[in-house]
Amino acid sequence: MCDSKVNFRVGTSEDKPKVAQFMKKFFWPGEPICKSENLVISDEINDEAVSILELGTCTIAEDEAGNLIGLRLAEPRVPEDVEKKKVENPQNTLDKLGKLVYDLAIGAKVFEKYNVDKAMYSSALVVDENLGYPIYVCDCTSAFSAKACANLGFTEIFEIVFKDYQDESGKPVLHPDSPHDRAVVYVKIL
Repeated sequence: MCDSKVNFRVGTSEDKPKVAQFMKKFFWPGEPICKSENLVISDEINDEAVSILELGTCTIAEDEAGNLIGLRLAEPRVPEDVEKKKVENPQNTLDKLGKLVYDLAIGAKVFEKYNVDKAMYSSALVVDENLGYPIYVCDCTSAFSAKACANLGFTEIFEIVFKDYQDESGKPVLHPDSPHDRAVVYVKIL
């Protein structure tokens, strides 16, 4: 157990360099699909992921010395954003992962099921209610993230089992190592 204090704060665009470095070192190599598929994330993709810091919706965890020790990336979405994520003919693993995220959004039908016109997607576990997001949505490709969401009282609303997520020839598209056997969408009413 760690005795040092942890400071949580909203991430800003000034945090981009250290968050980008943190993602490259800790997030991408440990993400189950990236790991099992030996996916190397380019600086461009990493920078795109980190760019949402500008929205003021991400949470940074720092130790007493100001070192980054954790983060949650979150972004607001509206129904039209789902279609923007569509990947027609995935040619590589990154595209296949993008298609999985799109298929999770289509299958979960968050906006329809909860009759909301905006949602805070994936990341910050505490969202300031003054921001006006009625629902928080978390897409989990990691069994550990899914367990964390379940333990935090999120409701599971949709899943895709990786072995059943197949291409047109009937072969599984993604092959993460055990225990990561499915992608799950969780929601929490804020």
